[in-house]
Amino acid sequence: MLLLLLLLALLLATLGCLPGLATYMPITPCSTAPTRPRCRTPLLLLRHRRTETRHHAHPLAERFLPLVLYLPHPKYCVMPLWACAKTQYGWAGDGEGDVPLAEALLRRLGDDGCALLQQANAQDHSNLWWALSEAPNPELVAAQGQLLAASAECLVGMRGKGVVPQVCSNVLLACARLQYKDARLVHHMTRCLVEFSDPDAQALANALYALGELREDCGHVPHPEDLDRLVGAVVQRLCGGLQEGQRRLRVNGAAAPVFSGQDLSITLYGMALLQPTSWALHRQHRMAANGQLGLHF
Repeated sequence: MLLLLLLLALLLATLGCLPGLATYMPITPCSTAPTRPRCRTPLLLLRHRRTETRHHAHPLAERFLPLVLYLPHPKYCVMPLWACAKTQYGWAGDGEGDVPLAEALLRRLGDDGCALLQQANAQDHSNLWWALSEAPNPELVAAQGQLLAASAECLVGMRGKGVVPQVCSNVLLACARLQYKDARLVHHMTRCLVEFSDPDAQALANALYALGELREDCGHVPHPEDLDRLVGAVVQRLCGGLQEGQRRLRVNGAAAPVFSGQDLSITLYGMALLQPTSWALHRQHRMAANGQLGLHF
């Protein structure tokens, strides 16, 4: 069993997607007209990689599938599920002859009232949510209400233990993508994030984007104090990054802003949807973001 997991990890490493704590960056929410590719090489390369993935994954999945029923720990389910989402392989109903590995893994996680999830840590839950949010089979995901509810209950029960900023932002992004309407989970993840003294820029940006999408699509409204603390943390990091970027610009001739251009764009987008109660903070955010955007150009 462990040998098969190792082989699966080696396969993903070969394909350049070795699993770790799942990260999910949304595409900047600005639609642009598609441009015609100059050649067909990228498309052919993607098709070749997809075929190559199936060639390697299919025999591994066939051998791993009978063992799923006996997997003793949630991590042994979640990491292969993460790999299925990353490679878009193994989801029942894809019509391409894949081994239905993802469905079997989800069924194992749901056995005995989702008892296996009680052993999962925050990273396992984060990877589970990410995998489901990336799944190419919406019908299968829609049937996982009990599993998601059990995972949400576990995350809320952790009360911050092991719930690092990246876990918070990953779960919030998955909630937005799945349009998951459990306000208690969203409030809890937001509160855990703002209670960290120095969350990283990507987690802050993703969280604001996710909360904006949740308000737009699900009507979720964050607690005003949590939103103000979140925006305040973004403003503080933006201002610090601007000063540091300007210092490096003077010393080294090149800026190194804390937020990437995509981080800045999705924070502004999230702020526009959230309309925070503290407009003074909103104005500070826009001014700091404008200043740091200048360091990118």
